[in-house]
Amino acid sequence: MSFKPGDTVHIIPLKKSGLVSRLLKPGHYQVTLGSMQITCRETDLESRTRKIKATATPESVLPPSSKEKIRRLDLHGLRVAEAMNQVESAINRAILCNQERLEILHGIGSGKIKEALHRYLEQLVVVKNFKLEPSNPGVTVIYF
Repeated sequence: MSFKPGDTVHIIPLKKSGLVSRLLKPGHYQVTLGSMQITCRETDLESRTRKIKATATPESVLPPSSKEKIRRLDLHGLRVAEAMNQVESAINRAILCNQERLEILHGIGSGKIKEALHRYLEQLVVVKNFKLEPSNPGVTVIYF
């Protein structure tokens, strides 16, 4: 079975679920697991849609869809390019879900991700406003 970016997969050896970020080479994928990016063989992955239990409610077993709300995106440990790809996807999902706000956790660190994020947000017509969280300067709140 082949996977595409955005697919939710179960990583069999780790017994965890993640999101396919990209195909690295045939049979090998980069998978986002929390704030980590890991490389997995296709044989170590299975689609989350196969893991539906008859007794469970649909919401508890279905993988996150592109229309499921995302309230917070954690970018810790990512490089600027990787972070911006995830930000773009999260903003698209938030807009599709008619959300009013989205929190981006970029951390304090060197400030490179925060700077790139703010430059990107200034260009987006759909963003009404954005600001740093007053109690945590490592978080930017976006308002749509």
